[in-house]
Amino acid sequence: MSSPSQNISSSLSNNNNKEFTQLRQRSMSTSPIIKQGTLELVDKLGRPIGKCRISLTKNSFRWNPTIGKNNDQNGLCAPTTDLPHNFNDDFHVFIRDILSVSEPNDKKQFCVNAYPWETTEFTKRYQKVIRVKCSSEEEKTEWIEAINKLLRPKSTFSEDNKRQITVLINPFGGKKQAPIIWKQVEPMFSLVPINLRVKETEYAGHAEELAKSMELNDCDGIVTVSGDGLLFEVVQGLMARDDVDEAVQKIAIGIIPGGSGNGLSSTWVSTNLDPVASAFNICKELIRPLDLMKVYQPNIEPKYCFLTVNWGLISDVDFESETFRFMGGARFTFSAIFRIADLRFYSGKIYYIPSDDQEKVFCPKRKAICPKCVNLTKKNNLILSDNYIPVSDQDESIFEPLMNNQNNNNNNDNNNWEVLEGEFITVVAMNASHLSYDTHFAPYAHLSDGNIDLVVIKKCTRSKLLSMFTSLETGEFVNSSFFNNDDNVFYRKVKAFRLEPITTDTGCFDLDGERGESYDPLNCMLIPSALNFMG
Repeated sequence: MSSPSQNISSSLSNNNNKEFTQLRQRSMSTSPIIKQGTLELVDKLGRPIGKCRISLTKNSFRWNPTIGKNNDQNGLCAPTTDLPHNFNDDFHVFIRDILSVSEPNDKKQFCVNAYPWETTEFTKRYQKVIRVKCSSEEEKTEWIEAINKLLRPKSTFSEDNKRQITVLINPFGGKKQAPIIWKQVEPMFSLVPINLRVKETEYAGHAEELAKSMELNDCDGIVTVSGDGLLFEVVQGLMARDDVDEAVQKIAIGIIPGGSGNGLSSTWVSTNLDPVASAFNICKELIRPLDLMKVYQPNIEPKYCFLTVNWGLISDVDFESETFRFMGGARFTFSAIFRIADLRFYSGKIYYIPSDDQEKVFCPKRKAICPKCVNLTKKNNLILSDNYIPVSDQDESIFEPLMNNQNNNNNNDNNNWEVLEGEFITVVAMNASHLSYDTHFAPYAHLSDGNIDLVVIKKCTRSKLLSMFTSLETGEFVNSSFFNNDDNVFYRKVKAFRLEPITTDTGCFDLDGERGESYDPLNCMLIPSALNFMG
């Protein structure tokens, strides 16, 4: 009989392949044909390639080669650079991988602009354009309308009512590649009904100022081309607005990875940090809820974190690696080696309210439905989650028993605090599963399950610590005996926590990669579905 840990390991290693196989089976299943016809494929210059039997179903757009002008030895349409396929197959693209349908200059042609995944590992999208020539303009119009009904059945945007997207580019982040990355993906936005306002940030805090001051009527979304730091600024700006409740419902945020860590992109899109995949999700109007962690410290304005709040080794590695930004994401590994060699311990107390739901379930991410994440609805041009509570109505009184040093054994079962005290190596509170593209620190985290994943590594030997860190890239450290059978690792889903450092001269707090302003005790509570995220 296999152990639970073996089952977890198998799930981690096979998840992507299973998902890809399921998608293919759904596409190739006998779903009803919506539209079908014999049309001609053409190349970039409009030259005929050959006749194809083209079918449109709920799941896929298919073209089945027949005898044509340019035939191979089997009597099938010869492959072209536009359509890199084995022409013995029934060629198709998933509807979910089609970005748009466009019309070239030829009045009888239409183009299906798709960005399928390159492999079963869901690591990178590539462009595929299927160019089709119809027998008449009327037939072309019918095909375009049929495909568009499947692509955006619930969208309120069109050519007459375009989405207004502000793009903020950080030219200084990571390896300073953000402007180059934007040039790579910018053409994708011309394929969908979007008006772009593109601006490079000029100084630290610039994005926060822009998010705080922009007019709601002029913006449906803010996209950063950066690491997590610039998006952190945008979040602070939105949450500081006087009209915060309306702003966070109307304005969705998105990110195209262009920095060092890119934890949010790694969590939701791809650990390969594919900017095309992120841009595709944004262009497709794929929006989902995003929980936030609200952080309080004495005499400091609250901060709002979408990724992590951490203290100890992970925090030290983040800030001590700042001088190695030219290395990109590798700077974290480089700095971690030195910090483990010169290991520190951090004394403190952690108070926490455990969640009622401690089930360890992986988020399916790219699938439409996750049993733990909440769904979205759209009302009066505002995007609302199933469990949305206005930000201004969030109850902060749960911390009062701790702040006043009162006995927390009250009659409210939802506010019973538990405590963890001792010497720690690192304390990491996660809303996302990844700290960076190669650090899968909270494998069971979901972006909108209403929980904070609290991971604490207690004092232990360097050998035990190394055994965990060597498996952080895949998240399989949760499968180790160190994680499951040893008291050195603490993993809980919580609703709120308070961290009180006993030694206040070392170990500053890390808030989404930004240095905390104080060593004072920190209170953190979850705001469920506070923002809407795209990309």
